[in-house]
Amino acid sequence: MKQIISTKEAHAWAEALRLELLRQKRAVGDPRAPMRARPGQEEAFEKVEANLARAELILKLLAMEALRT
Repeated sequence: MKQIISTKEAHAWAEALRLELLRQKRAVGDPRAPMRARPGQEEAFEKVEANLARAELILKLLAMEALRT
């Protein structure tokens, strides 16, 4: 049986995911220039940035859904 979660639970999950992705970005990012990757970590940095953009899109859609209901 498919489990149904509320919008608040989905928002909390997406926010936790976003925070974890930010931690990962910090781990592979250059400490002196946070918008750049450490040498040799470029691929991981770009992957985390792409995932972070997806998580932010999910949060935006959940916020729009919350306003709609």
